[in-house]
Amino acid sequence: MSSPIFFIAEPSINLADVFNGSNADPVAHALEWWESKGLLHIVTNHGGRIAASTCNGPDNTSGIWVTVWPEHSESPKPIGYHAAKQTWTKVRSANEDSPAIYVGWKISEPPTPSDLSLGNPYGLSCEQIKLCDGNSWAISEIREPLNNGMLTPTASHDTDLPKLVKRDLNGNLCNPVKKQFEQLWEESGQWFDIWCEIHFQGRTSFPSDQALEFGLQVLQLRYRICDLTNDALNLLDTSNFQDIISNAIGWPSVKALLESHVSDDGDEKKNHDAFTRETANGSSGLEDSGRNTDPLEANSTAPVDSGGGAR
Repeated sequence: MSSPIFFIAEPSINLADVFNGSNADPVAHALEWWESKGLLHIVTNHGGRIAASTCNGPDNTSGIWVTVWPEHSESPKPIGYHAAKQTWTKVRSANEDSPAIYVGWKISEPPTPSDLSLGNPYGLSCEQIKLCDGNSWAISEIREPLNNGMLTPTASHDTDLPKLVKRDLNGNLCNPVKKQFEQLWEESGQWFDIWCEIHFQGRTSFPSDQALEFGLQVLQLRYRICDLTNDALNLLDTSNFQDIISNAIGWPSVKALLESHVSDDGDEKKNHDAFTRETANGSSGLEDSGRNTDPLEANSTAPVDSGGGAR
C-alpha cells in the first residue's frame, strides 16, 4: 500500500484553518484553499481516510502534509515526512502567489493504480491503457458515438455519465447530465470534433494544455489523482494522453466502423468525406453555449505526433 503524501511549504499556515480532524469532512471549511493548491480532488473525492499535520519538510522548509488512503486499508507507512525512508519530488516552485509543493512516497514504492483507485463509482465502460509507469490504468468511455451500429452527430451522442431524471419546460421527460459532469461532457464533445478534424479535415495540431487537463479529468473518474500526482509519477506522454482522449470520446468504435465500411474500390476517403459531412460537421452544442470550438485560435498548441496523428 503506497499513497502519495503532499507537502505544502507554507510555514505561516494554521492547521486548524485548513484541516479539522475531528469533523466528518475535515476540509469542508477550506475548499477554496485546497483548490488553490491543486489538491481539491485529492481531499474531497478520497472515498477513504485522510490525515494532515504540520512539520518540517523537504529542503529545510516547514508547512503542512496531507495524505489520503482507502477506507479499509492501513495508513501509509511511514506517514508524514521522513526523509531517510521516502522519495520526495518537488512539483511546484514557490512564487509570490503560492508556496512550493512536494510529493513523496516510501522509497522504491511509488503509488500504483490500485493504490489510487476509487473503484468504478459511475459504472462506466473502461479500457486498460498502459501509462509511463508501466502499469495499466482504467480509462473511462464518456461518449458513445454509435447508435445501433450507426454514427450519430456529436449532439446526439449518448453517455453513461450520471444523469438527472426530470421534466423540461414543456413537461417532457429528459435526462440531462448532472451538473458536476456538465463541463467534462461538453469538453468531450469538443475533443470528438477535434479528432474528426484531425482525421478527416487535415488538422495537424491541438491545444496540449487542454489535452493534459482533459486527460487528467478522465483519470479522476476512476482514480484519486491530480496534476501534482502526474508531475511526480510522470504518467503521461504525447502518445498515451492521445490514447486516453481517444478512448474517452469513443473513438475506437468510430475507427472500427470506418474500417469495416471501406468503399468497394478501397477508397477509405469516400467514407471519411461522408462521415465529415454527416457527423463531424454536426453541432456539438458548444457553439450554442458561446464557447470557443476551435481552441487553436486562443491557446498554445502541440503538434500531433509524427506517427500518423491522433489515434
